[in-house]
Amino acid sequence: DSSTNLSTGVITISGGTLGIYNAGAISPAALIAANNTSLLLGRTLTGLSNSITLNGAVTAAFDTSVDYLIVAGGVLAASVGYVQGAKITRAMGAERAICWVTLLTLPISLPITLATWPTAPVPASAWAGLCYLGLVSMWAAFFAWYRALDWGGPLKVSQTQAFQPFFSIALAWPLLGEPPDTPTLAFAAAVVALVVVGTRR
Repeated sequence: DSSTNLSTGVITISGGTLGIYNAGAISPAALIAANNTSLLLGRTLTGLSNSITLNGAVTAAFDTSVDYLIVAGGVLAASVGYVQGAKITRAMGAERAICWVTLLTLPISLPITLATWPTAPVPASAWAGLCYLGLVSMWAAFFAWYRALDWGGPLKVSQTQAFQPFFSIALAWPLLGEPPDTPTLAFAAAVVALVVVGTRR
């Protein structure tokens, strides 16, 4: 658990683990860590210039988890799913395609869900967000997505999904108070330009 005092610019960690993957995310705030807490540093982090107060046994280590490989595997699996989904849509329709995919993956998804079920209380807003992602983003939206892949072809249509992270960046500003920086905007413009060029061919 952590709290931030905006008037003094102090971040206090009272328990658990604080992951720091961008030095600018906590700069120039001072950091106060309680006993038996952990600082998890991103592998691309080269240094911190913050004032850090350690109140007891505090551990600090670089993140060596396989999260990055899991994300890469997810991207690969999604790519295969898009192509195969477009093929299946031609035979059975977009609605049946995503419904059958959902049912056939239950032997994998259900045990993972039960194994990672939260033990601490979860706010109602978090459950609402999960339901929205499951029912809208990952199910109903695929009715239109698979249909679009069938009509336009996976090669062209799938490129439009490169716009998605930038919609997230735009919404993060008013909803979460995270304004985009100059490098992010420049990268977004470059990606948009490449997608436009790619979809015209």
